[in-house]
Amino acid sequence: HQSRHAFVVLQWLLSGITAYLLGLLAWRMTHRHAIGLAVYAFYLLSAYSAWYDPVISSDSLSSSALILHAWLLHIAVEGRSRPLLMAAGFFLAWLIFLRPIALLLLLPSAYAAWRYWGGAGAWRMALLVMLPFLLLDSVWAARNWHVHRQFRPLTNQGYQPDYFMKEIRGHAMVFLQG
Repeated sequence: HQSRHAFVVLQWLLSGITAYLLGLLAWRMTHRHAIGLAVYAFYLLSAYSAWYDPVISSDSLSSSALILHAWLLHIAVEGRSRPLLMAAGFFLAWLIFLRPIALLLLLPSAYAAWRYWGGAGAWRMALLVMLPFLLLDSVWAARNWHVHRQFRPLTNQGYQPDYFMKEIRGHAMVFLQG
């Protein structure tokens, strides 16, 4: 019971910190103080972003991880900091493991690092953003190969969990793919 409360407090703290960072990111990217304040205020007032904070789920953490990734990527590229670029990659990896669809952000994040780092070695910076996910998922896929004798990145049940594929949403997804 106490651990649930501690986890909810952690989600609220992360949500509050990331609301501030999102406003700061908007201000730094637009160089307009009013826009930064507006983004901060709208994110604080957004019922959707705060809806999942008191519930133990990946929704609150995934939005916090996304904002932390964007913030760290921005300041890493601006300050040419490899450790911050690696930290941005770790938050992206965390986001991908929370929400596998976020895998689609891996290449755009690497492109942003390559594009805005510029100069010699920019491709290494793109790789540095992807490295945490690639390492963690390689270990996870190797573990799943050892246990299940199947290539299963991101989950231990294939690309979609078994419970999802057996319910109506899974059947609807297969129908739409067809």
